[in-house]
Amino acid sequence: MISAAQIVSFIEVHNRRNLEYRDKLIAGGIWLDEARPVELHFWADEQMGAAMLARSLYQSGFLVLMLAPSEQEDGNVRWSIQIGLKTPIARILSADFTEAMVRLAADHSAEFDGWGASF
Repeated sequence: MISAAQIVSFIEVHNRRNLEYRDKLIAGGIWLDEARPVELHFWADEQMGAAMLARSLYQSGFLVLMLAPSEQEDGNVRWSIQIGLKTPIARILSADFTEAMVRLAADHSAEFDGWGASF
């Protein structure tokens, strides 16, 4: 179970990372209001949590790209969930979106690991 303090910490870390990334994107001439393909990444320790998170995201209109076990360096298995959508980068960078993803993941005993897009 992810604690309330951990959730707040995860949100703060993602928001700081997003602010830094936003500045780099703007400096690189990336138009933040242009819809682009984006991938969101999540991790879960249990298959059930991973499946339920993927289901919740799918029901919210996201495309599930991958739901698979991944052996970690320590020999443990974690479940990788990758989600796709086409949306403006400004939406992904928003604090509200970040908080929603962190909290949704936590509701399923998972972690939001971040996002990526091709530029």
